[in-house]
Amino acid sequence: MMPPQAPRGRALSTLLTRRPNKKFRFAPVKPAPPNPPVAVFVHKISTILRSSPWHSASAELRELPIRWDSFTVNRVLKTHPPMEKAWLFFHWAARLRGFKHDRFTYTTMLDIFGEAGRISSMWHVFREMQDKGVVPDAATYTSVMHWLAKSGDLEGAVRAWEEMRATGCRPTLVSYTAFMKILFDHGRSDEAAGVYREMLEIGLSPNCHTYTVLMEHLAGVGLATNEPIYYVKYYDLLCDLAIRSFWVGNLANTAKKKLTIRKAEGNRQWRLTGKFKAVLEIMSEMQEAGIVPDKAACNILIQKCAKAGETLVMRQILQQMKQHSIVLRHAVFMEALEALRLKNQCDHLLREVNPHLSFEGCEEELDNQRTLSDTNYLVDRSIIINLLANKNFIAIEHMFNGMINKHIEFDTELISTIIQVSCACYKPSCALVAFRYCLQIGTVLNRAAYISLIGFFTRENAFQMVLEIVHEMAKTGINFGTYLVYLLIYRLGCAGLCSYAENIFYSLPMEQNIITCTALMDAFFQAGETEKALDLYSKLRTQNLPISSGTYEVMILGLQRCGKFADAEVYLGEIKDKFHKRKNVPLEHAVAKKTSGDYETFLLALLGD
Repeated sequence: MMPPQAPRGRALSTLLTRRPNKKFRFAPVKPAPPNPPVAVFVHKISTILRSSPWHSASAELRELPIRWDSFTVNRVLKTHPPMEKAWLFFHWAARLRGFKHDRFTYTTMLDIFGEAGRISSMWHVFREMQDKGVVPDAATYTSVMHWLAKSGDLEGAVRAWEEMRATGCRPTLVSYTAFMKILFDHGRSDEAAGVYREMLEIGLSPNCHTYTVLMEHLAGVGLATNEPIYYVKYYDLLCDLAIRSFWVGNLANTAKKKLTIRKAEGNRQWRLTGKFKAVLEIMSEMQEAGIVPDKAACNILIQKCAKAGETLVMRQILQQMKQHSIVLRHAVFMEALEALRLKNQCDHLLREVNPHLSFEGCEEELDNQRTLSDTNYLVDRSIIINLLANKNFIAIEHMFNGMINKHIEFDTELISTIIQVSCACYKPSCALVAFRYCLQIGTVLNRAAYISLIGFFTRENAFQMVLEIVHEMAKTGINFGTYLVYLLIYRLGCAGLCSYAENIFYSLPMEQNIITCTALMDAFFQAGETEKALDLYSKLRTQNLPISSGTYEVMILGLQRCGKFADAEVYLGEIKDKFHKRKNVPLEHAVAKKTSGDYETFLLALLGD
């Protein structure tokens, strides 16, 4: 007989309902460590090849847990281990089971031998490549061409190009660019033009490196020789090169206009200036097309400018480098610095573009005290730039007043900018302080700053100040230009200051022509100085200068204003006999004629130019 069942109490029911559900839990499996990336193995293999002799290096390579393929071998070769080790490694890899060299590994091995100047070994690898049934591609032929040309074998490079074309291998943009550079470097510009045209015809668009090759050659023509430079012929070539490219428009038109202006017999300095202007035009067109010159292009052009002494063009390239945060290599920086010093020009822009080299070149000239002074100068210059950006002209004026007696010299660009901005914002006191500062320390302003001062004080009828600025501008040797002198003489004549007009006219003998003479005659007539006007006209006749219809009209109106109607009729008969049958009036005659017509319209037109 079974004992009776015990009653279920509260504790038992709780135990039954809350009994935990125990399940067996497996321990988590730890994932296997990932394989190191290929770059780790590449670095390790390169280190082994550089630091160990080959017999021990080969043993270490066999122990590496890596799958040997052409990609890995090519990456190792591109680290440029020692040439002998690279060749041994190349052959060692060829004996591995399941491994076969491809066009990439062969091309890299070609580059190693070519860079070392082992042209015979390079040809051996190339022939072995063909014997193994590996078809060379455009990169392989481009490498062969490059190293053959580097070794001086131009004909061999040309044969490699022709062989590439004959085998049906289609050249790439890199191939065309490399072959163009080879031809340019060896003086075969006409053939380079044909290669460029062919590249465009098959639909390849030039890239930054292609334009760099063009600009480098354009800037470098004639720098290494004193022989005559066929400048006009090269401009023909440049137009021919550009004719199918997307930057052809402005450059080709500008070049063709220059062809009608100058001939190849021009002086060497003009030719260099013209070439570098064309380089700037190419850079401008590149940027408009969305192609920004890279660091290599800027370094090459700055170096060419430094060798040619083209500091003005160098500054414009430095401005573009500053916009795109491009810096120079140390060697190029030192060449540019030396070029600026030879021209006695400021190097602050060069140092601003290259802050990492800003203290280079100072050791020979500056002691500790001067270095401290330069530091203070940089601080003062930065303060002035910030004040100018905020248009705080009063503070700038106070700073200049404090620095005049201390003989602290600022660069021309900064002072010229201050003067131009001050005149544009109608702050004559600040512009005058900056101008007096330049006179005190002997700094020469740029032409735009002088024109801003002349224009501002002319509008204010402060002609005594205008005369002072004109004389200072004449001392610097800056070119005035016929139209600027004409405008000054005309405005002084209208103000009744013919003595000032006469002073300016005779102080600028290079600007004495039919236009300025006509303006001075008009000034004499307006001031009632009839005899001086007639004497000037007589000098024009004795010097056999061509008398324009405008000059006759000024004479006629001036004589009529003075009551000499009989003399006016004589000149009226001359102008009818000389000009009534002419349809095409020369440019100078047309400009001189404006002195008797609508002055204000003509002034606005000239100021717009």
